[in-house]
Amino acid sequence: MSKILKQVIMCGTAIRAQIKGRKYIAGKTGTTDNYTNAWFIGYSPHLVCTVFIGNDDNSTLEMA
Repeated sequence: MSKILKQVIMCGTAIRAQIKGRKYIAGKTGTTDNYTNAWFIGYSPHLVCTVFIGNDDNSTLEMA
């Protein structure tokens, strides 16, 4: 599974999460069907990071 999720960071939807010199990071991005929420979960052998973005009123996220 980690081998697959490394590709998300190396050449997929989370390519901007790359950290120079770090080979052992992996992650997954996601959005809801109506783009009201977005999230990213990334991990390495020693750390895990989760980011969730959404509006309190459940409105659609603006593209930045």
